[in-house]
This record gives sequence, structure tokens and C-alpha cells, in this order.
Amino acid sequence: MKSFSKRSVWIVFGAVLTLLCASMSASAQIKLTLWHGITADDRQGIEDLVNRFNQEYAGQIQVEHTPILWDEYYAKTQVAVAAGTPPDIGIQHRDRLPERAQLGILRPIDDLWEKWGYRDDMFLPGVADETLWEGRRYAVPLDVHPLLLYYNRSQLLEAGLNGPPTTPEEFIDQARKLTRREGDRVTRWGTRFGMWSPQFYTLLRQRGGDYFGGDDYREVIVDNEAGIEAMQYIYDLMFTLQVAPPPEIWPDPYALEVSLFVDGIWWLSGIQANRDSADFHVAPADTIYGNVERAVWAGSHQFVVFKQPTEDPERINAVMTFIDWMSRHSATWAGYGQLPVRIDAVESDEFRALEDHQKFMFQRFVFTPMVPWGTGMGRIEDFMWRAFDPRHPEFTDIRNALIYGKGQLQNLIEEMSRVGE
Repeated sequence: MKSFSKRSVWIVFGAVLTLLCASMSASAQIKLTLWHGITADDRQGIEDLVNRFNQEYAGQIQVEHTPILWDEYYAKTQVAVAAGTPPDIGIQHRDRLPERAQLGILRPIDDLWEKWGYRDDMFLPGVADETLWEGRRYAVPLDVHPLLLYYNRSQLLEAGLNGPPTTPEEFIDQARKLTRREGDRVTRWGTRFGMWSPQFYTLLRQRGGDYFGGDDYREVIVDNEAGIEAMQYIYDLMFTLQVAPPPEIWPDPYALEVSLFVDGIWWLSGIQANRDSADFHVAPADTIYGNVERAVWAGSHQFVVFKQPTEDPERINAVMTFIDWMSRHSATWAGYGQLPVRIDAVESDEFRALEDHQKFMFQRFVFTPMVPWGTGMGRIEDFMWRAFDPRHPEFTDIRNALIYGKGQLQNLIEEMSRVGE
């Protein structure tokens, strides 16, 4: 019978011990799931930061992140919580917090906020207030993401323009001068205007209007004189001046099909990466549509913790370890196309070195109200499409479109008021 030497025995024992320790380490590692809707050019930032976190906490915590288109994200997270299989962590928009809190799918984090040493004055003024709903706290703020003006510097210089527009008059003048035609065909648009709520809200606020009014934002005021003026302005851009395409056409800046356009900061990293082929730069957008007030729409991302069927304290601690790590690295996150909300990040050398960010961070940001219907929940986009899409000739009269929109928003208020009852 073959015998083993002592050395062989110790080698086998060591191998078994190594495998056992590795198995114990793997079982001790907490695996967390993060769902979010960050799928534009800033998606790379989430991937990079999650990878960095996983490297730093290797063997202790591992985060697996899943990007989902925003509309699907909100529906899927609600279904997942109802089914008892929610992700651990979510990133959501601040203006969806009231609705999500009412639905009961978020865990209040008042205890975690205090345990982890968060204070309201760690954040820019007013930011911490927007993590609250009906006296409970539900989120840790991550960033602010405003709209801004993107402009093609080479095309401006070619048209004899020294810089981007700063007034409504300059904006229209430049859009005219930058539009190029060959016969009846437009080869380059001066600007574009999207059928989406943030851009319309920017226009509306600059002209003194709003979606909702009254003490509790239950009054729909989008159809007032400012709303009519704003809708007429969009019509004129597209069909009277013909410096912006109709809504079914969406010109591509990277293909040099548009010279001036307002869009979100989340496209900034892509714009920066393509400057060699498309010479786009950035400027404030809060004074180019109207002169009643300075205003540009802004949103904000927040970290939230989903309500679990049963709660594991060790797992919750791992969740907050990740959220806190991301919060402390928000200046790095800003580099991928956001603005930080932590004061220490805003004042950091890392953030101050982001030259493009400094050009638009002092815009006057306006946020939709913190009520469940504050964004319009798709109803704004619906009546805008109906107003400007030739497939809806019954709404070519702007007032009719606004009357229709007002009715839809009033229905929305009633529907959202019943959520959670």
C-alpha cells in the first residue's frame, strides 16, 4: 500500500484549508444589488465608481449594478417590492420621491441618516429638505443635473458670431444665422426643441409661467397667458422661423446637424469626448428663452433603500457603506456629467478643476414642486406632441392643446392624491 510523506500530508491539508478559507470568505461577502436609470453618457461613471468600490471592499461587499431605462425602472422597482424581491439600493429622481414614498416601496432612513452622521448643512441649501416627505426622510442626495446650452464654436465663428447667445433676442438671431439650406432642404438646423418636460419647463419659467400653482400646487396654471406664449414660441421656432425641425426630426450634433441646443448635463462627457470632430462647448441656458426670470430646469439623483420583506442589520450596514462611499466621491461622479450637492465636494480642488462645469454651475436652477404630480408624469409631453405633431390636426390650435393638457393634469392630481390610500 502506498504511503504518504508528512510533507505530502501537510500540502494536502494546506490546500484544503485554503479552499475552506476561500469558501468562508465568499460566504461572508455581502452581495448587494443596485438598480438605476443612468443610461446616457454618464453611465460610465456609475460603472467606474462601482468597480472602484468593489475593489476597495473586496471580500467584504460587492455591488452589482443594473442600468434600466427610467420608465421601466420605476415600474420594475414597484413590482419587485410588491413581489418581495426588491433590489437593495436604488437611484431615483428627487421629484419622484413623494410618489414613491406614498406607494410604500421605500424604507424611511431617519435612523440611518443620524447613525451615519449626515447633517442638512453638509449639502447645498435646500437639498436635504428634498429628501423628506410628510415628516420622514427617504433618501441621501447625490447630485444636481441641470440643463445647459451646447453650441458648436466652429459653426458660430463661421457665421461671424463671437460667442453663444445670452439673451432671447441673441438666441433667435443666432439660430437664424446658423441654419443652412440647400433649396427647400435644411442641411443644418440653428437649434432644436424637444417635446419633453424639462425643456418646456425652462421656457415656461423664463416667461413667468409654471405647471402648477396655489399653496399646495393643486391648481393647474399651464394654460395661462405665459403658457400660451411659450407654446407659440415653440411653434414659431419650428414653423414660422423654421430654425428648429418639427418634433418628428431630431438632428444629431455629432453629425453636425444642429448648432445650438439645450439639453442635460448628462451628455457632457460625450460632448467632451467628441470635440475633435464636433467642436461643441457649453454655456448657461437660463436667459435665452425669455426675460421674465432667470430659470433653467434642474433635477437631482438620490440614493434610496427599498423596503425588504425582512431586514438584515448587517446588510443594511453594507448598503449604507456603499451609499456613503458614493456620497464622499461625488466630486469624482461630477466629472462624468453632474454637479455635486455636498459642500465639501463643491469646494474641492477636484471639482474646481472641471472647467466646463464652472461655466454653467451658477445658472438659476428651478425644480418642479415636491408633490407626486410635480413632473406632469408624461402628461406634459403628451399634449406637446399633440400640439405640434401633424398626426393630431385637432390640436393645431395651441389653446385647444393647452385646454386638453390642463384637463389631463387635473386628472393626474386627482389620481396621484389617491395613491397609497
